[in-house]
Amino acid sequence: MPTLSGFFFDGWNSAANGSGTTFPAGGAYTPSSNVTLYAQWSADPNETISFAANGASGTIASVTGGVGTSITLPNAASLTYAGHSFVGWNTMVLGGGTNYLSASSLVVTSSITLYAQWTPTATVLINFSPNGGVGSVAALSGDTGA
Repeated sequence: MPTLSGFFFDGWNSAANGSGTTFPAGGAYTPSSNVTLYAQWSADPNETISFAANGASGTIASVTGGVGTSITLPNAASLTYAGHSFVGWNTMVLGGGTNYLSASSLVVTSSITLYAQWTPTATVLINFSPNGGVGSVAALSGDTGA
């Protein structure tokens, strides 16, 4: 059986453009004269879901799935963005499209790119007061929860 990258083999036809007599793959055919049969192809229905880090470092591998199938969206564990927390995926860079949570299901309808969405991590400042004592300690700052 012939192959063509990105396509499925559908069978044979007596015309190159598929407008002639169709012969299914594996079917019986008894020719009455010399004939050329042309392979017929249909596009592979698998679609690709790509993931963009959107300012973060790291990558997440694309996922493919057939139209109508459900895939589970990845978390952003392999992405790092200092001072930010991952909040999910969106169909638009700035978050104006459709939102998807990490580990939620997505029914594949077409190839799309989902963009990681980030929120700045709150920063806290710790000041030290000598409270009547002598000397000073420099203030500390960091991300909430660090």
